Amino acid sequence: MQPTVLKITLSALALSLLSPALPSLRAQEQFYGAMPATASKSIPLDALTDPEILWSTTPATAETQFGKVFMKWLSASKDRANIRRRPFSNVSQDLKIGDGKVDVEEVTLEFADSKLARLAFSLWNRGDSSGSFDAKSFKARIAEISATLNDVFKFKGVEAGVDRTGAARYERTQWLTPKLSASLEYSGAKVDGEFRAEFIRLRIGPPVKKAMVGAVPSASDKGGIIGRADLVKNVEHADSGDTWIRNVPMVDQGMKGYCAVSSCQRVFNYFGLNVDEHEMAQVAQSSADGGTSGRKLMESLDQLEGRLKVRFKKLYDLYTNKALQDLASDYNRAARKRSAKPLDWTSLQLERMDPADLKSVRSKGAEYSKFQRMVKDNVDKGIPLLWSLTLGLYPENGKPAMQSGGGHMRLVIGYNLKDPANPVLIFSDSWGGGHEKKSMSMADAFAATTALIVLEPQQR
Repeated sequence: MQPTVLKITLSALALSLLSPALPSLRAQEQFYGAMPATASKSIPLDALTDPEILWSTTPATAETQFGKVFMKWLSASKDRANIRRRPFSNVSQDLKIGDGKVDVEEVTLEFADSKLARLAFSLWNRGDSSGSFDAKSFKARIAEISATLNDVFKFKGVEAGVDRTGAARYERTQWLTPKLSASLEYSGAKVDGEFRAEFIRLRIGPPVKKAMVGAVPSASDKGGIIGRADLVKNVEHADSGDTWIRNVPMVDQGMKGYCAVSSCQRVFNYFGLNVDEHEMAQVAQSSADGGTSGRKLMESLDQLEGRLKVRFKKLYDLYTNKALQDLASDYNRAARKRSAKPLDWTSLQLERMDPADLKSVRSKGAEYSKFQRMVKDNVDKGIPLLWSLTLGLYPENGKPAMQSGGGHMRLVIGYNLKDPANPVLIFSDSWGGGHEKKSMSMADAFAATTALIVLEPQQR
């Protein structure tokens, strides 16, 4: 059954006066389906670790086998799907592998040529999972999972050391069998002097002929980062005037405030990098409830440039003293015309402003024109943009905004300039299937914008 109502849970954002920066980005997707609340139900997913049937699985057979456990397609092309422990806010299912010995938070299935090609299991992660570990219990849990997987794969796993090629450093135990390759990957970090468990995941792929240098790749891992010259091949032009970027992988952040790190994952996967939201949450110190600090995200992306061989640049930032002062001055001038109370720039939040006045002062002048050029120039090169904005102010997809306000990050993937007087922005949210390609007025989009960020491969 598909959810019938979509609700976004957000909270107001505090602005640091001493160091203006992006506020926290924490939009969460919550589904409330037309179904009663259910108790946790144990569901074995051992078929997804059985090499005898794994690689013959098609999208159709996956739907038949896992439809009752709310398998959700992440794209219309049915090349990616996931199964979650909490598919709805009032539904919990006890997913298991290893004959019931290993808990599963989520599994993502990736298909190629109409056959299952890769799987990524989240066995535990700080954002979704309950409880935590100290260093000793974390090590013990890894040992328990490894022993169970030895039985599942009928091979003994080999410790493969530390991988430092992704966004976060993690350790690995690997299984190379005649019928599959698997990598158990796990990470913990010291935060304020205390150990903090970050994630435990299992990647399964086809067999390989020699020991893996890195982790088992995902289907989006194309053997290295893609050059900028190849990205333009993903740009699509339609007779309607839509110009947009195809082939940006979709993820589903679920009900946690991971919009920023999920958006980053999608861009990195699009470039051919095997990075997930939990790695990004580790380096950006994201939390499920608090989201991601804009300042921490910027610092993280800056630090990852060399390791991931990408270039990072902030194209626009509202949260600077000058930008806030200019906006407050223009907005208050418009507000006074209707006898509204002026706002102090030092505590300015877009959700406190009248949307009509805000749009009237932001949808004209050099900054708005520059925003349109930045969107067009990057989309034409096949480069999606990380877009930070305040939700709930303006219609999206031709419908009134359903959100109540607050900070969010999504991807800009296109535009439509067919009617120069009414340009359109095309965007995508990291909320799974159905959110791949959406649109809103360009003027509305810029009025709600707090930042625009570009990541691009270093190599041409």
